[in-house]
This record gives sequence, structure tokens and C-alpha cells, in this order.
Amino acid sequence: MSDLPQFPLPDSERAPERPRSQFPSGGFGQGPALVPSVPPPRMPSGAPQQDGPPTRALAGRSRLLLLLAVAAAALGVVVLVAVVFIAKRWKTGVNEDAIVRVVTGDGRGTGFFVQPPKGMDGAYVVTAFHVIASGQPVTIERRLQMAEHHVFVEAYPETELAAFDAEADLAVLHIKDVPQKRFEVLRLAEQPAKNEAVISAGFPPSGVAHRAELSTRPGRIDQLVKFDATDPVMGKVIAANKIEGLLVDTNLEPGFSGGPTVNLAGEVVGVNVLKDNIHRGQDGAVSVVVLRDLLQKIKSYTPPTTQDAEALLKRIQEELMMLPVDDRAGVTSTEFISHAEMPQLRAFIREMRSMEGDNRAREVGKARLANNAVLGILLARLPGKSLETYQASSTRDRVSGCEDRSRGIERFLGSLGVDGSQRSDTDCLGFALRPLAWDLTASTIEWEGAVRDYKVMKLDAIDEESRIFQASVRIPNVSNLLPIHMVWEAGALRLKLFDKNGRLYALEGARSATARDFEGTWGTAQQRRPEPGTDGVEMEKSEKVTVTISGTDTVNVVHQFLWARYASKGAFRCNMEKTITTKVAQALSGHLHNGIVTGGSDKFEYTSNGCDPCKLCYTQDRLFVLKRYGERLLFYRTDGSKEPEGVVLTKQ
Repeated sequence: MSDLPQFPLPDSERAPERPRSQFPSGGFGQGPALVPSVPPPRMPSGAPQQDGPPTRALAGRSRLLLLLAVAAAALGVVVLVAVVFIAKRWKTGVNEDAIVRVVTGDGRGTGFFVQPPKGMDGAYVVTAFHVIASGQPVTIERRLQMAEHHVFVEAYPETELAAFDAEADLAVLHIKDVPQKRFEVLRLAEQPAKNEAVISAGFPPSGVAHRAELSTRPGRIDQLVKFDATDPVMGKVIAANKIEGLLVDTNLEPGFSGGPTVNLAGEVVGVNVLKDNIHRGQDGAVSVVVLRDLLQKIKSYTPPTTQDAEALLKRIQEELMMLPVDDRAGVTSTEFISHAEMPQLRAFIREMRSMEGDNRAREVGKARLANNAVLGILLARLPGKSLETYQASSTRDRVSGCEDRSRGIERFLGSLGVDGSQRSDTDCLGFALRPLAWDLTASTIEWEGAVRDYKVMKLDAIDEESRIFQASVRIPNVSNLLPIHMVWEAGALRLKLFDKNGRLYALEGARSATARDFEGTWGTAQQRRPEPGTDGVEMEKSEKVTVTISGTDTVNVVHQFLWARYASKGAFRCNMEKTITTKVAQALSGHLHNGIVTGGSDKFEYTSNGCDPCKLCYTQDRLFVLKRYGERLLFYRTDGSKEPEGVVLTKQ
């Protein structure tokens, strides 16, 4: 059109002009629908029409209209976003953006962001302790809704345990090096109220969907109660009516563990724990009151001192080591030992269980040894008594009984009795975890059966990022400093048992015993008495070792053993004699390493009147271990075909 010639019209035939919009094309100002039309000014008849730029007044009015239109459009966008935001909250009653999935190596649960403790910064996630109780690394997964049916997941694997309450089943995780402002948080209610309408949120498991998304369940608080503090491993009540909690009817599922239960204002009133063992058939949540108390215990990190290390060693001795054998399984290990040690402990137990009772022989160096013999000697090399709690009959009975109930062969071959269908899904290794933790703790601190004054001379940081320290400890009447490793975890120092490669610290470092500590004659004797489990038979035993030192670390041992059995009524049928006597004399030699003597037999002499006819034989010992335990000497020996036999000797 612009290329066509223009012919001006007479004034009487010219159409009245409309003022043009001052907005550029496109955007919020486009089109007459958004801009009110201003009628042209009436001009006196016969007045000349103005051509060229508008007047100042008209230009100012246009600019004002422009500003008003832009402001109105911006306000519309804000209102639209607010409506979407409110609609999202109104739909669920909970801020879904503050809820995360908590992932470990063997399970999944739910968690939610909360405000960091007063005076601190950082991203903190609340969950249930049983979700992360395995001690495996924890990853926090955050969902981001990018578009309808499209969810992006942010993963945060660098986490640490900030605080926990195992009895209340609560834990607080800290995402390392990430500020809190990156995430939305859930506010905490002051108090839950009975009959209050609530919504519980969590990530339920699914056998249909590969990855089920967040689910919310409406309901109400049935009751405000106090849960018993229970021990999930031993299955017993620790303290009655101790934990403030809620009973809710929101139909929770296992994946909801650690997720929030909120009121209609979106405030957390409880944390889903799903393990009310007393009130069956009802869903349980720990009260927000308990959560508040736990959050207040989180403090900023400050490097520990030698006094902190000494306090830990004192607690370990007085509250853990002094317990009778049968009571040690009832103490939560993570009170004293790093929570991150649990996976290594479980792996250790699995390896031991696979070798215990396995008498299949394999080549070890130049010898052919049974697996259980190898295991026994390796364990005997640990300082202190070798796994006295793990090997106690009370521990063995719990573990083996659980394993028997868990066997599923009846599913294929049918049951032999009433109990065949009563299969247990209990974690059987859990019964061995605490006893083993006690034994390895005893080895690590060189426990000798009585409380000692551990003086920490210095505390060195050997891994500042992981907050791992080595304490150099002075023990009375011991010349060497004992290295003990510790880690700062959940606001306190805790003992470390394994290095980063999974090797026990108890096997390393300068141990307290020297070669001269083994010199002399050591022995034990059992006077004549009825033989356990055998009617009409009495027995007596004596054992003696004489230790001499060659050079600095070569140890020579003469071992003498006497075992006599007496028939109190008549004679033994196998040899038709009233007495069976076995005498052993053997020469052993070995070397001292880290306070432990390990070696084998050089010469062997043996006499018995009961070997061939009565099958009561003594074969030459291929391996032995000697170690000091306080004022006593521990002597372990095996012929390589069975587990080592241990005996406690005293100085003669």
C-alpha cells in the first residue's frame, strides 16, 4: 500500500482519525481490546486540521496509559502464579516441594526439609531412623515438576548424620555444602491436637510402577499417646510410655516412613514411623514435640579435644565394657560406635558365618587348612579375648534359632511339623551385630576386664573432611602409646573400628605387649571332677607352656598337656581299663607382631592308651597364637582341621 500514490481528500470527505496505540506490536499492549479507545477532539467548524506530531498533553496521556497497561499485565502474571501456587497447596494441604525421597543401599523412605537450627545454615532433612539404620550411604532425591507428567530428580549423595534418637526412631540428615535457601521447608506446628484433620505424605512402594511418585493420604489424629521405647532387634520394651506420639488413620504404607504428617495449615504435627508394636493395626507418628527437642541438639561443628576423647573412652568402659556377657546384646551400638561402621560389621559377620563350621580344606601358604581353622586363628590374632560375646552360647542360640526359622525349604518340600510354616523374616544378622561390635570394641581399646585410666596425649586429625581422628592413648603400666581412631558424627565423638579399606584398626599400630611380657612358665589345671555330659566318668586336665625369647621377636614355646579320664564304675568298654591317659609334649616357635605371637609346631611327642581303641587322640598342632590379657596368657591352638581351642593360663 505504501507504494501507491496518495491523494488528499477534502475535509468534508475525510474520515475522522483514531489515535494510534503507542505500544509496540506484540506483548501485553497489542490490540485494541487491552487499550481503551480515546475519541478525537472536536474541532470548531472550519478550523484547520493539525498534521504532524501530537500535542504534549496527548503524548503524556499515552505514556501514562502505557505504564498502566504494563502494570496491569504484570499484576495479572503475579496473580496467575499465586493462584497456581495456592491451588497446589489447597489440593494437597502440604508443600510437596519440601518432601524428598531418602535412598540407601538396601531401602527407601521419605524425608522433608526443615529450617536449620538457630544460628546455623545448611539443608537439613528429617526422616525415620530405621530408614537409615543400616549405616549405608544416604542419598536425598528431590523431585522437580518440569511439566505435566514430567518430573526431574535432583540427587544429593553427599550427606551426613546430624542427629538421631534411635528410641524415638528419628534422624536428621545434613546435605553437605548446600545452602538451605535452595529448598522449601515445612514449618513445625506448636502442638498436635486430637481429632485434628491431617494429611500424611510419602513415597509408597509399588509392584506395578517402576518408580511411584509422592502420595498424600487425608485423615485425622485419633489419639495423642505415648509409645513404648522398644528395641527392634531384641524385640523387647526398653521403657514404657516414653515417646510422645500420634495415632492416625491415614492408611500409611512402608514407603511413608520418615515422611511428614501435617495439619491443614501445612505444619508438621508428626513424623511417620510405622512401627507401633503395641497398638496393632494403627498407624503411628512421632510427635513434633520430640522432633523439636532433637533439632535443638544440633550444634555447629567444633574440632574435638583430648578431653572429649577421654570422656568417650570412659563411657565405653563404664557403660558398655562392664556389662555381663548376656546383657551386651541389649545395648545400642551406635551410642558408642560410628553409625557408618554398621555395613562393615554386617559384611564381617556374613564372612564369618560362611566359614564357621566349614571344615573344607584349602591351601594357605604351604599348609592345607580347614576354613574354620583359618577363621579361628585370624580371630585369635585380635587383641583381648577372641569374640567372647559373639561366641557366647546366648548369642549363638539367638542367631541359629533365627536362621532355622527363616529357612524356606519347606515351601518346596513340605513341612515335617507344625512349626514348618512359621517362617521368620527377621534380620538374623542383627542378633550378632551388637555382640560383635562389643568384641571388636574390646579389641580396639585393648580391654582387659577392668576399668583403666586412659590418658589421651594428643588427638590428630587424619581426615579433616571426614572428621576422623587418631588418639594417642597412654595406659598405666604400658610403655607404648595405644592408637585409637575416632570420628565426629551426629554431634559427638564415636569409636571407629575399620579403616577406609575395611581393615580392622585393632590389627594395626603399636600394641602394648613386648616379647619379654611372654617369658616364663604359664599353666592351668582342672582338678578331678565329673565329666560334663558323661555319666560315670570323671576327668582332670593340666596344661603348661614355657616361653623363652630369642633375639627381639622370636618366641620359643614348650607345650605340655595331660588329660586323664576315670571310669567311676567299672572300666571303659573301648579299652577295658579304668583310666584313659593322654600326654602331649611339643615344641612350638613363632614371631611377635603387634603384641601377638603366631607360629606352628616343630616337634611333637604323644602317648595315649585311648587313641586307637577309644578314638581319643591328640594330633600335632599346626598353628598357635599367644597373647597377653592383663596378668594372664591366652593360648590358642589347632591341628588345622577344626576351630582352635583356647585356654587361659596364669604365671606359675
